[in-house]
Amino acid sequence: MALTNPVTPSNDAKTITTTISIHADGAIIASGNIKVSSGASAFDALQAFAQQQGLALTYKGSGATTYVTGINGYNAGPAGTMTGWLYSVNGTLPGSSMGAYTLKDGDSISMTYIK
Repeated sequence: MALTNPVTPSNDAKTITTTISIHADGAIIASGNIKVSSGASAFDALQAFAQQQGLALTYKGSGATTYVTGINGYNAGPAGTMTGWLYSVNGTLPGSSMGAYTLKDGDSISMTYIK
């Protein structure tokens, strides 16, 4: 008997849409909408958006320890220098990493490079 992946209401491919804008040096590097699976993290959306837009994205860690180290050559400085990427969702700074923040449909993510 072949294994199948039945689609049920509990594991369907429901998607949500989020808006992402990426800012560095007072300019917008990229901005737009991305569809991701329901339950996706802010980092999942950023990864999908970076791939869609052809942006170079570097990071370390995973899940709750995910840390964005660079986007398109704008890289975080050494620890303690306060240089790097800051993210907000709907204008608020979440108290967790992007990898731990679960998005809701219509959320807006802003990535800002601090130098």
